[in-house]
Amino acid sequence: MRKATVVEQQLNDPGRILWRRLVALRSLATFMQTGAHPDDETSKMLARLSLGEGMHVVYVNAVRGQGGQNALGSERGDDLGILRTQELINAMKVLGIDLCWLAETEDDSIRDFGFSKSPEQTFNIWGHEHSLRKMIKAVRFFKPDVLCPTFLDVPGQHGHHRAVTRLTIEAFEKAADPTYFRDLDLPAWKVSKLYLPAWSGGGGSYDDEESPPDATTYLDVGEFNFHLGGTYAQMGEWSRSYHATQGMGVLKDEHPEILSLHLLKSDLKDPPVHTDQICSGLPGSWEQFGLFFPEGKIRNGLKQADELSSECLLNFPDSNSIVNSLADFSDILKNLIEMIPEPDKHRIELKLRQAGQAAAACCVLKPKFIFLPEKPVSGKNFNFEFSIHKSPWLEEDDFFVDVKMPQGLESHHDQEPEVRGNRLSWTGEGSWAHKQDPISSYSWVHSEILQVDIPRLDFQFSLKGRNFEISVPPDHLFTTLPEITCSLQPEKMVLPSYRMESTKNSAIDFSMSVQVHSPSIHELELSVPSGFDTDYSRIQINPDIQSGALHHFRIKPKAGLVPGHYSFSANLEQSPAWDFQEFYYPHIGRSLRHFNASSKLLMLDLTVPQNLNVGWIDGGFERSWYWAQQMGFSVTMISDAQLRKGAFDSFDTIVIGSLAAGNRPVNEVSSLLKKWVHEGGRLVSQYHRPMDRWHSNTTVPGRLVIGSPSIRWRITDPSAPVEVLDKDSELMNHPNKIKSDDWKGWVKERGLYFASEWDELYHPLIRVADPNESSLEGGLLLGRFGNGSHIHCAFNLFYQMENLVPGAFRIFANLLSNDGSQPS
Repeated sequence: MRKATVVEQQLNDPGRILWRRLVALRSLATFMQTGAHPDDETSKMLARLSLGEGMHVVYVNAVRGQGGQNALGSERGDDLGILRTQELINAMKVLGIDLCWLAETEDDSIRDFGFSKSPEQTFNIWGHEHSLRKMIKAVRFFKPDVLCPTFLDVPGQHGHHRAVTRLTIEAFEKAADPTYFRDLDLPAWKVSKLYLPAWSGGGGSYDDEESPPDATTYLDVGEFNFHLGGTYAQMGEWSRSYHATQGMGVLKDEHPEILSLHLLKSDLKDPPVHTDQICSGLPGSWEQFGLFFPEGKIRNGLKQADELSSECLLNFPDSNSIVNSLADFSDILKNLIEMIPEPDKHRIELKLRQAGQAAAACCVLKPKFIFLPEKPVSGKNFNFEFSIHKSPWLEEDDFFVDVKMPQGLESHHDQEPEVRGNRLSWTGEGSWAHKQDPISSYSWVHSEILQVDIPRLDFQFSLKGRNFEISVPPDHLFTTLPEITCSLQPEKMVLPSYRMESTKNSAIDFSMSVQVHSPSIHELELSVPSGFDTDYSRIQINPDIQSGALHHFRIKPKAGLVPGHYSFSANLEQSPAWDFQEFYYPHIGRSLRHFNASSKLLMLDLTVPQNLNVGWIDGGFERSWYWAQQMGFSVTMISDAQLRKGAFDSFDTIVIGSLAAGNRPVNEVSSLLKKWVHEGGRLVSQYHRPMDRWHSNTTVPGRLVIGSPSIRWRITDPSAPVEVLDKDSELMNHPNKIKSDDWKGWVKERGLYFASEWDELYHPLIRVADPNESSLEGGLLLGRFGNGSHIHCAFNLFYQMENLVPGAFRIFANLLSNDGSQPS
């Protein structure tokens, strides 16, 4: 949820929009910043350059943010990636910035796979050549004059950040070489300047080992802009507040603030060194651009464009005078386009597009482009509507509407508008063929200036006898639905070996929910792997079947089934059937992710204690409680009221879920928990960050310090060798014998926020190290307190269980199994 105080500070009125559009007419330079994750962008710097200087600003982002945390809800992985994609799109809209992604599709190898400590580790996943190709594609498409990564490539910094910085530096050189990636079919482009941040990326997470480079260039982000209602640092926070899943956006007062950059490379003959002008030596302004041409028609035309764009600002907020200046300005631009040679013609073409945006803002058009239904369905017709505010300056007999649809969607629309109150409205109809796969909401580029986004509506209108054009994307993130979707439940499950001993207990209850979005005839088949029997395999779908019908069936493993992973899927006419997940948050609206309908099962050798009661203090961050239930533990969720009462006698084990101390009254009842432990209880705390109200001396029974910065206290290599320090410990033997295979097949990482200090009552059980780094022992600690015990586990077992890693279940079962419990 966006913070209300930040929302109130952000004023969104026609005057502000018009001022932004007019400022954009003053600069001919393009600035491109590159970053790894949604929220990496230096928002206050981009606000200054876009809203203050009028530069065309582009942010290139690598991944979709699947590996991050979620401060709003339970979405993780690809679900979270959808949310963070929309958050970044909205954040960039606040600053008037174009957005480009290196990860163009859901299955792109450029993924947020978790924390890494080096660019080499990152490129092992992303692929160096693949990533460089995407970066060069972005540079050649947008043609920036200036490049600047967000972070430094220094030890102690996130490996994703370092990888993007390396790609940026490489692209500075190689984007200009036409022999690189000819298949892109984009002309080579030479960037003029390459900057680095002249600040450190240290803090609670990172620990840059090298000092930042000397500052050569300075940006005043503390300057107050009276037309926009804040400093550029404040505007940056208005933008950052859209990164709500990451808890971003703070309320800032007006304070002086200077941002410093370091000029690393320049293609200019005599680049100035110490200057506060990023565009010095570049065609940043009309006057500077004119110096690139001899006296004559081109320079005279550029001088006129300079005068008219300046006149627009001087006439603000007199819309009538601005319209006259914009009309003359567009005439000059159209003449200049015919005269300006490549490779600079794009600068004038961009200004002509931005003149259209300024004209639309001057008329307060407030365009809207909506689909009805919001998500078109395969095999069904759909409607769409485009409307604008009816402005007195518009010449209403001279409109042209052109709708660009994704491949496979056909449409037609009225060219004559209908008057609805104070708005003009155009309506249209479309159709989509039967049996089509859904269209992803992912796009590789989002631009409010360039004609790129699909679908979009291109709208031409006239002012003072001159034609202007704007492109309008749909009001909501566009995607579609197939005719039939189905959902298999449960999506993931675990089958412990002890359940195989009973025919009654080994059968698995399944359900399949079928949603009919477009009535038609289909045959839906359940694909079951060998080793299983089912009493239900086919469903006939016809126009009369009830949408949302729930079909129940059982799957029974055959005798002799060996431990391993098994996959069940639904097929529609021998092709994978689709499932989808829809999300809604007020700050980004509705989002939707498509995926193939399937369910995964892990059958593993596992022993759990009988009659052991586990109480759970859930932090809402992960669901290891669910996997404990799946394994056969009796789990009771403990409410805040129950916590405060301290009635723990019915529990053998209590788990403090990941991050729970930050949002549950754990510290309030720490003395009660400590008393319960001394009387024989087992307390298990999962990973926490220092910021989660973790009090080193009081949160748990003994003194335990969480390491910071986190990059020094985590193991990012999921296959990092594990050394067991106490092979005789009950945690390594009861009720499951933990073997070397239990540490294999892990994903993302071993663990994070390891303990850095602990008192003598604890002893470490595991030693582990990332490649070429010192080992850590604070990942799994066991402490004896009176008749009970406390276990602190920073290994991310919850994530491994979500990915059905067998060893994680066996290790976690041992952590929960209190002394003296009899194995089943």
